[in-house]
Amino acid sequence: MKFLEIIEVRSHAAGYEQMRTELIQFANEINASMGNESVRVYTRYHMQSDFSVHIEHSYEHSANEDSHAGSQLMRVLRDYGLVNRTVWIQDT
Repeated sequence: MKFLEIIEVRSHAAGYEQMRTELIQFANEINASMGNESVRVYTRYHMQSDFSVHIEHSYEHSANEDSHAGSQLMRVLRDYGLVNRTVWIQDT
């Protein structure tokens, strides 16, 4: 099965640049080292302190389990603000 894991964070505007830099670095490291996970970082239009991280992966596990990248990211992002995680299964 193919999964899309979406982790959204609403952070304080003061820490925006540092968090953006760390998220991009995290995505680049995962994309370079993990063959079965792809990470993309998005900034909300007109709300730069909101981010959405999309992790595509195909594992043989249930949708209730975190991906490797998702687990790492959830631990880090909790310190920055409100975090929400959803997992989607590809139908087509």
